[in-house]
Amino acid sequence: MLEKIIDLDKKVFIYLNGLGSETYDGLWLLITKQIYWTPFFY
Repeated sequence: MLEKIIDLDKKVFIYLNGLGSETYDGLWLLITKQIYWTPFFY
């Protein structure tokens, strides 16, 4: 069962990674900035 989950995770990651475009680069950089997530860590 764990192998199926890992395989699905890899497929989804590769699919989402392939969707990348310069249009959304700014959005993803904004989302992944640690300072915006800091309130969730406390």
